[in-house]
Amino acid sequence: MDEGQAPAVQTNAGLAGSMQLPSIPPPRRIRRRGLESPLLPLPAVLLVAVGFFAPLAVLIVYSFWPTVNGRIVHDWTIANYVRFFANEAYWRMLLRSFGLCAVAAGCTAVFSFPFAYFVATKVPPTKRLGWILIAIIPFWTSYLIRVER
Repeated sequence: MDEGQAPAVQTNAGLAGSMQLPSIPPPRRIRRRGLESPLLPLPAVLLVAVGFFAPLAVLIVYSFWPTVNGRIVHDWTIANYVRFFANEAYWRMLLRSFGLCAVAAGCTAVFSFPFAYFVATKVPPTKRLGWILIAIIPFWTSYLIRVER
């Protein structure tokens, strides 16, 4: 630029085209050291595993012990399994139990998902607890009846 010349005036269009705004880095996730460890949920996983597998192991062990006059005899045998696979009544009862489980699961899904959708989307957050209590309180009746005795 010469000393006698005035600086050129740029319009908004020229300014935007010639200048680049600095890029803004994306917000960083706040990390707390140690909380990203895969070992963090290990105590809870172990508690659930023990709570599931210990009773299952007891059930399997008991299935190999016969009963005589209503008492468990601690002799290892497969007589219980032979009787189960040989008798058709056990199979019918097992299939009936699975059928009832399927009907109960289906009814639960059919009735609970619309209610949950309604509570999650239509009910204001301040009134959700009341709706959830309305759904849960009927399950307390058997406990309350037992306590009253």
